[in-house]
Amino acid sequence: MRYSLLYLAVIGIGGHADWLWTFLTQMLAMAASQFSFLPGGAGAAEVGVGSLLLPLMGREQAAAAVLVWRLISYHLYLAAGAPLLLLYSARMLRQR
Repeated sequence: MRYSLLYLAVIGIGGHADWLWTFLTQMLAMAASQFSFLPGGAGAAEVGVGSLLLPLMGREQAAAAVLVWRLISYHLYLAAGAPLLLLYSARMLRQR
């Protein structure tokens, strides 16, 4: 399901793309983000996905697809994990 998120984002904004192309795009971008020394490959994954989507759609559509994809695949995990981290940390401190 994780590698279908970009395809669903492209379809959701009204673009047209092949599932295999979006799969390969996301796979290559995530691999390239491993070479970035920033947390979560910030910037490298977005630039990689955006540049590989440009042959299929316009600049604005590619940017929107990248924003939707990164929101779902990265930022929502951070937003959901922060309260859980606080609860877990508080529980661990109370046990000491």
